[in-house]
Amino acid sequence: MKSQEVPEIDSKKTIEQSANFEGNWSLVLFDRMHNPIIRQQLIDLFYAEQLAKKEYFSTEPFTFALTMVDGNKVYKDSKGSQVLEREIKSFVPKSKELIERELDERLAKVMSHTDIEFSDKQPSEESIGMFWLDPYTGKQLTTRQKSVAEAHEKGHVLRPLPHYFSEKYFVQAFDKSKVLFTEDDLRAITAERQSQHSHPEDKIPGPTQEKEVYLEYLFSGSEIAERMSQLKNYFGMRGAEQFTRNHLKYARLHYVTDVGFDNGISHLFQAITPETEDKFLELINNSGI
Repeated sequence: MKSQEVPEIDSKKTIEQSANFEGNWSLVLFDRMHNPIIRQQLIDLFYAEQLAKKEYFSTEPFTFALTMVDGNKVYKDSKGSQVLEREIKSFVPKSKELIERELDERLAKVMSHTDIEFSDKQPSEESIGMFWLDPYTGKQLTTRQKSVAEAHEKGHVLRPLPHYFSEKYFVQAFDKSKVLFTEDDLRAITAERQSQHSHPEDKIPGPTQEKEVYLEYLFSGSEIAERMSQLKNYFGMRGAEQFTRNHLKYARLHYVTDVGFDNGISHLFQAITPETEDKFLELINNSGI
């Protein structure tokens, strides 16, 4: 099927009318994943990752590390990561056809059910904790905010982007040095970190380390992709509509206030600078988001 080019939407009135979408954000995400343009973008992105992995295995200067009890040899790459010899020698990139089939399987999975957990655990790919408290407000999420969180986590399942590839791909659209931390930020980040430690005696990093850990998490490729998806969901984008400079400008001003839930979106906005904005718009519109 030949797709028609979608015109760029730059009318302020149109943007205002489409913003603050109040329907089910997961359903909007599913619609985009069925759009032939968005699907092909995502398939091409996964295929590029496979080719990058092939190049890695064929060109990386691996050094021998050890032999396991079962006889398998382990090598280290230039960054110290361990890789099995058999993986180096046997890796074959997935075809686009296989990538598409796997995408359809994941899409069918996230469309068929949502695992609900009656706990205060943070929402994750595995389940949505019904009683999780927003670390900024200390309150449970509203039904709409749970829809935001659910779509975010389902997006992770749909786009299982390897860290080593996706970080390099997405992070070029951001300047992490521009992120500013308020006292509320540090309190919320620390509180959330503490809630994830199963033992009270576990050592919690200090403020400097907390910032570093948080920035590494927020600007990992998979987290960037799902916050880009949140922005498209906010405008109710169901197909391959272009996310424009005006959409970004409007979202900077209104997203957090309208949604009432800030899972790092404010910091993401801070890191999109005049120098990186063009790259951000290129990536959000061409990466299967």
